[in-house]
Amino acid sequence: MFVFGLFTVIFLGGIFYLILKLLKKYEKKNWKYELVSAVIVVSFFKWSFLDITRVPSGSMEKTLLPGDFVIISKLHYGPRTPSTLLQIPLTHQTTKFLELKSYLDWIQIPFFRFPGFTWIKRNDAVVFNTPSDKNMPLDVRTFYVKRCIGLPGEYIKMINGNYYINGSKIENAPNKMYRFLVKSNQRLTKNFFKKFNIEEFENVGENLYIVNILNKYNIKKTVEKLIDSEYIENVKILSQDTGSPAIIEKFDGYIDVVNWGGDNGILIPKKGLELELSKENIIRYGEYIIDECGKKNIKIVNDEVFIKGKKVTKYTFKHDYYFMIGDNIYNSWDSRFWGFVRDDAIYAKPLLVLFSKSQESLLGGFKLRFLKTMW
Repeated sequence: MFVFGLFTVIFLGGIFYLILKLLKKYEKKNWKYELVSAVIVVSFFKWSFLDITRVPSGSMEKTLLPGDFVIISKLHYGPRTPSTLLQIPLTHQTTKFLELKSYLDWIQIPFFRFPGFTWIKRNDAVVFNTPSDKNMPLDVRTFYVKRCIGLPGEYIKMINGNYYINGSKIENAPNKMYRFLVKSNQRLTKNFFKKFNIEEFENVGENLYIVNILNKYNIKKTVEKLIDSEYIENVKILSQDTGSPAIIEKFDGYIDVVNWGGDNGILIPKKGLELELSKENIIRYGEYIIDECGKKNIKIVNDEVFIKGKKVTKYTFKHDYYFMIGDNIYNSWDSRFWGFVRDDAIYAKPLLVLFSKSQESLLGGFKLRFLKTMW
């Protein structure tokens, strides 16, 4: 895959060079020309190579903090061509300051992705367009940064905050948080919790605390040490299995209350997977089939599926899908709630924290930090 990524760099680099040569050839000494030239150059570079995005929420704490400015690479997974052509350059959903809509969805063209240097692996952090903005074209939907834990064709299940892929427990990311309810026999201080590498705690009642423990500090040993303390009466993990994923939701008048897909978990669709269109599968995967076929081309009547007027009992997926989740799982709007992420929604790979609002940052907020857990 590296060779194809190298071809992309050479090809796009050549186009970038031609753009610069053409702009120089027709150079004019006026501010309008300079402004247009700058917009063209910056737009092409942002689309094809690198960009900077701001982390909007705390769903990836402690890996990424709210307000962090992160350099993201388009070359890792391959740059996407825009499908929404009528959009103001250097904007995403709205214009700066005035917050006016910056695009029109009148013209939509097929999407194409250039070859990249690599593709998504388990535990990679990924920038993508969220599936929850269903009223927008795919390429202008909100950008999220989450960690991929489920790959196409796998069964995924969650039990007490641990993930199981095809029945086997997988290793959690170092910065994944676990939350516990701690009952003490007296008031506890910040210094007490600090001895156990616990930075975040909240007093929720008389001698009752909710604490967050990072996976990298060895959860089992930390809890054992807490229990052994003379000041602690009880420690109980708080469930992270919140809600039913959006794959299992109300669809076409039915509500399925199956929790996480039964014994095996939920099957993540993959390109080429042939699915029997049973009532249960229509409930779970109906919205993805509609997205792939287009609302105008599909109808579901009395548990029967019609594509372009023809009844079908099986469906073959055209895309790969991924299960994304935040490291701070208690404060993350992710695949547990809005479902799988389709392959064409994959946007970039985060590489480097350029600016952070962390209290630990140097120079009043400037931080240059490679995201080692994301490589």
